[in-house]
Amino acid sequence: MEFRTQRKEGDLSKAPPVDVQQSSASTVVRTDAAWRKEDKKAGFGWTVRSVTSHELRQKKQVEHVSSALMAEGLAIREALLCCRRQGLNSIHLQSDSSQLISAINRKEPLTKIHGILSDILNLCCSPAMLISFSWIPRDQNFVADSLSKEALCMVGAFTAPT
Repeated sequence: MEFRTQRKEGDLSKAPPVDVQQSSASTVVRTDAAWRKEDKKAGFGWTVRSVTSHELRQKKQVEHVSSALMAEGLAIREALLCCRRQGLNSIHLQSDSSQLISAINRKEPLTKIHGILSDILNLCCSPAMLISFSWIPRDQNFVADSLSKEALCMVGAFTAPT
């Protein structure tokens, strides 16, 4: 598999590798997470756009998330599981978490989120799914970013009747 590096004009730092084969995927998924350190709550947002359907927008809120990196990983895992449930099997996932995308593409362990990263990599190994990953700048991930922030605001907003 061939990789290339994307850089913003004037940015001399290296971005994570981008899979050149990304255009062959029939579904593009963009994910993001918002995390609140004070109460360890997170919101996930993702969009799913396939060539055969309209854009699907999803969000989810969770508690007991220990870091922003963990929230990003959980958002990616949740989006991939959503795609699997919908029978989508050719996916190009984009995220603005450069550290996580780099670790996924290089299959590098991240001790703090080992279990989540393992789940993501196991989904990628599924013979039924073809998945590639790339980093995108935050300003190109506006919808998923907005959904994740909405979801974070929803955490604790509703109380179930007892």
